[in-house]
Amino acid sequence: LAVEGHNVVLQDDYISGKHANIKFVNKDGDRIFILTDLDSTNGTYLNDSEEPIAREELVDNDTVTFGSTKMKFKCL
Repeated sequence: LAVEGHNVVLQDDYISGKHANIKFVNKDGDRIFILTDLDSTNGTYLNDSEEPIAREELVDNDTVTFGSTKMKFKCL
């Protein structure tokens, strides 16, 4: 998992070596966070969706699942 140029290593057999990317962009003076799946084998899921995402905007308290690891996104 890459977050703005920094790699985050998660120990999970269901996560690809380069699974997803989170970056932020400035849009009209606001920081927008974008989650992009990097063609991972097992997909990236947002909140309770059963369909993997390709690219989605993240908002505070979204739940993101990488492989079998579930994480909560916090915008600080």
